[in-house]
Amino acid sequence: MLKQITADYEYYLNADLHGFEGKWIAILRKKVIASGDSFNDVAMEAEKLAGSVRPLFAHVPSKVAEIL
Repeated sequence: MLKQITADYEYYLNADLHGFEGKWIAILRKKVIASGDSFNDVAMEAEKLAGSVRPLFAHVPSKVAEIL
């Protein structure tokens, strides 16, 4: 399970999440399986899709910080 969480976290850090800005997402096996404005809604949808496996939940920032 730890390997899966690590892989999903690495996916989150490196993925192009354009289109999910300002949203909550659930990631499982390097795929976004649910997204929305409400954590609770995303968690309920992810539970239906993931079953007993726990996905990674994250909030995608609205803006990306730029380093000059």
